[in-house]
Amino acid sequence: MTTKRTLGPSLTAIVLLAAVCWSAASAWGQTNDGPRILFLHLKMQPDKTLKLANSLTRPGKLKPPAITDITDGIHYELLDAAGKSLWHAAIADPGRRTMEHADHSNAGKMQQFRIELPEAEFMVRVPVRTNAVQVEFYRLTATATNQPLKKIRVGIIQLPFK
Repeated sequence: MTTKRTLGPSLTAIVLLAAVCWSAASAWGQTNDGPRILFLHLKMQPDKTLKLANSLTRPGKLKPPAITDITDGIHYELLDAAGKSLWHAAIADPGRRTMEHADHSNAGKMQQFRIELPEAEFMVRVPVRTNAVQVEFYRLTATATNQPLKKIRVGIIQLPFK
């Protein structure tokens, strides 16, 4: 003769609670396959080339870039192995600062001047794409009248990290 044993209500609640906690812990431990953002901390050297200081990847979706068509700045592109552009953005040149001071010869007016910094540190964000292999940084320079702007490369960051 077999007897049927049942768990008491408190033991059932404990087993159920343990199962829920284990399930939640497993979900938290899983990797997130959602969109991610790569933060690149860069240093502009005295020769105006770029060097990677640090990088960090975090979950999140990158907003569309605010500016992409500036000529007096640094452009950066996410490229695949064939050199095809996957994403593009631009920032104001971190090695140049515009300063203002009161114009003593013209009361109430401000006078602007530019300062070229020998070195600068800045950060850019790029979306993580599985087929991206590098980020190319460049400036645009006019070569001649009515000619397209020429790219002057200032740095390339290889992307072995995903």
